[in-house]
Amino acid sequence: MREDGVWKIQILNYRPVWHTDYETGWAHTRPQYVAFFSETYPKDPAGPDALEDPKPVLWPDTDVLPFHYPHPVTGHWWK
Repeated sequence: MREDGVWKIQILNYRPVWHTDYETGWAHTRPQYVAFFSETYPKDPAGPDALEDPKPVLWPDTDVLPFHYPHPVTGHWWK
């Protein structure tokens, strides 16, 4: 949404699988290399208005993101 010429992001559902340094690669990335927000605004001035529940996970933990389409061969929706 744009308000008075300024873009306002209502929901930012940023779900990376991992972050890493280009030089060392993903296999050498320490856990929680780039941590998700843990505090909301105004306690953290750069923080979000609300935190996600459940909290997203990063490498080495894993999270399965739901598909938004049926299986291309069977035609069944993923559960």
